[in-house]
Order: sequence, then C-alpha cells, then structure tokens
Amino acid sequence: MHRRPAGTAITLNNRPIARQAINDDNEGIRLEEIARVNLYMGSWTVSTALAFGFAITVLAYATAGLSGGQMNPAVTFGLWLAGALSWMQAIGNSIAQVIGAIIGAAFLMATMPNGNESTLGSNSITSGVGIGNALCGEIVMTFVLVLVVLETAVSGKEMVQMLAPLAIGFAVFCAHTVLLPIDGCSINPARSLGPAIVSSTWPDYFWVFVIGPYIGAIVAVPIHIFFRWEFEEVNNDTRPRRMFSLRRPVVENQLPALNLRRRNSDEPSNLPSPTHDAINIVNIERASMVRESNRASMPRESAFAIPVARDLPESTSENVLPEVHVEMLESKTK
Repeated sequence: MHRRPAGTAITLNNRPIARQAINDDNEGIRLEEIARVNLYMGSWTVSTALAFGFAITVLAYATAGLSGGQMNPAVTFGLWLAGALSWMQAIGNSIAQVIGAIIGAAFLMATMPNGNESTLGSNSITSGVGIGNALCGEIVMTFVLVLVVLETAVSGKEMVQMLAPLAIGFAVFCAHTVLLPIDGCSINPARSLGPAIVSSTWPDYFWVFVIGPYIGAIVAVPIHIFFRWEFEEVNNDTRPRRMFSLRRPVVENQLPALNLRRRNSDEPSNLPSPTHDAINIVNIERASMVRESNRASMPRESAFAIPVARDLPESTSENVLPEVHVEMLESKTK
C-alpha cells in the first residue's frame, strides 16, 4: 500500500524545493531562488483554487435542474438540518456523491502517468501545521460554504437563486486559497474519500477531513435560521424556501388554462385570471384613447373640462364604457 511521507502537501511541497535552493552548490542561502519558489507556490495555489471554484460553478449550473447542484455531503447535511431536504433524499444524495468521487478518482488515476504511484490529490496536513489548526480551518471554511448555499440556493428569491452557483464557486475559491497550503483543502468529505479509497492513502488524521466539514455545516444552520427569522420579522416575508433549480415551478395564476379549469370546477377560486386582467387593461386603454381623441375635437368651457359619457359618440358610450364598467364590476366581485 502506497503512503506518502507524513507532513507533505497534496502534490507539491515547497520544503524539498526550498532545501535544494538553499543548499545548491553549498553556497548558502540564495534569496533569489527562495523568492522564485515562493512566487511559484503562490501562483500554484491561486490557479488550483480557481480551478476548483470554476469547476464547482459549472457543475452547479449543470446539475441545478436535477439535484439542486449538490456535490458535497456536508452541504447536503446542512440542507437537511435546515429543512430544505428530506432525510431520505439527503442520504441518497450523499451516497451518490461518494460514489461519484470514487469514480472520478479512478478516472484520474487512469489518465495520469504512473497513476498507481500517485496520491491523486489526497488531503494531508503540511509539515509544521497541527491537527487542531487543520480541523479549525476545515470547520471555518465549510461554515462559510454552507452558509452561502443556504443564503442563496434556498433563499426563495428567484434572482438570488439564479446567481447561487456563482456565489458558491467564489466561496469554494476562497476556501481553497486559504486551506491549500495547510491541508490541501477538503471542505467536502466525498472529495477526500474518493482519492483516499482509490490510492489507498489513509493518514492517521484522516478524520479531520470528514468530521471538520460536518461540524462546519452544523454551525452554519442556526446562523442561517437566525438570519431568516430576522429577515422575515422585518420584511414580513413568509415565502417557502426551496432548493435551487433552473426549472421554474408551475404557478397556477401564470397559466390561463389552469385558471380556466379551476373556474369550471365546483371549487371557488379567488385567484385573478391573467386573461381577465389583460381584457380589463385593453378596454381601459381603449376608453382612454377615445376620451383623448374626443377631448381634442370637442369645444370646452375651460382647459380643465373633462368630457363625460354623454359627450362621447354613441358607439363609444354604448360599446366601450359599458364593457369597461362590466369588466370592473366582475373583477370587484371576484
């Protein structure tokens, strides 16, 4: 079973490179080489974090209409705690996420040269960083991620939900920027389990990458509930919170056919009809246009004289105004 030396980073470690830069030709410390190494490691961290952030954004948009864009068991657990998912759906999603991570790690091993000797990006704590430091980092950054998901994907606001994958991708980018130099950044138990299972890489502190994200999700849920309670109290907002989906829910008053079917049934309906409202608007506009045209051609006693129904042509007073009056009466009675 292949194991990496304890304390090395996920794929790159600046210590051997720095040691080579320091001891090259036994000439002591070469500051130029150290600066070059630090610049390389910084650019590698940012590029890797961007790759994770963009990947999550794209996949969230791609799977939003199917599962709400869930790819993280810790996020799914937080959604279940917040009441956005049933426990059966949460368990099913989590199992599917772990299976997907294993399959993805297997494909990664198949595409890499000497894949059997690779750790496939398995998480490990960098030398000099304590287990408590890594655990705290995983809790904090997973807390941020889950809170962003709860405040966007299940906010109940359509515009916010449509932009949720972007916010989630930025949160993942920020988390990787912070945690990559520390432990390779997990914030996702499935992301850690997949490569660990395929590459058989099981450090003694592996529990940090599983327990930490779940603790972060548990901490995020009461904060979200508090924010939601405060918002509803101030804005009197009682809209139901649903998981983000690109599929628009079918609302009855958006489809005239549904309203027509509702009216033909015995059940009384208090919902306004879009067709009925459109007829009212058209008739009122027609009446206004007729009034304006007759007002311009008729003599008036003052500039503020307003023509009444008897001043209008016979066809207008008999056809337009009664129709408007009847339509308005019908809307009031309903």
